[in-house]
Amino acid sequence: MKLGADGTVAETVDVADEAGSPLRGLLDDVGYFGSAFAALGDVNGDSRRDFFVGAPGDGNQLNAAQGKGFVLTVGGASVVLASPSPLPAGNVSSSVKIANGLGGVPLGQFPFLAQFGEDVGMLEDLDADGVPEAVARQNNPQALYVMFLKRDGTVRRYQ
Repeated sequence: MKLGADGTVAETVDVADEAGSPLRGLLDDVGYFGSAFAALGDVNGDSRRDFFVGAPGDGNQLNAAQGKGFVLTVGGASVVLASPSPLPAGNVSSSVKIANGLGGVPLGQFPFLAQFGEDVGMLEDLDADGVPEAVARQNNPQALYVMFLKRDGTVRRYQ
């Protein structure tokens, strides 16, 4: 959401888990999706700002609250990146789930109750491949991951 000068909502980006959304079926009811949010810059090369969203309570029956992150690309009528770059208008056009065994992360990377995605952020392009890097913190045990992303939003490598 972007606020206008008068404090009213000027622009929004729809990230709902509803029919037709790329997020449909990906969100846990108690996953705390959106409790951490960061603008990444242009991940996929379409000149639109993309986002990284944490869901630290998301898990499954075998690994409760391991946490997940989502790289969201925005489509529709968007504002081309400029400095300072405003939020784009439009809806989520694609999403990549970053979790155990998904999005380029090996199975078993995040332990039971890890709460990966508790905090998320963006780093400039550290490896000069034209794609910004994402960072995410987990609580249990305390760890900070720097994720080197590919153009498709998946993790090429992390440290």
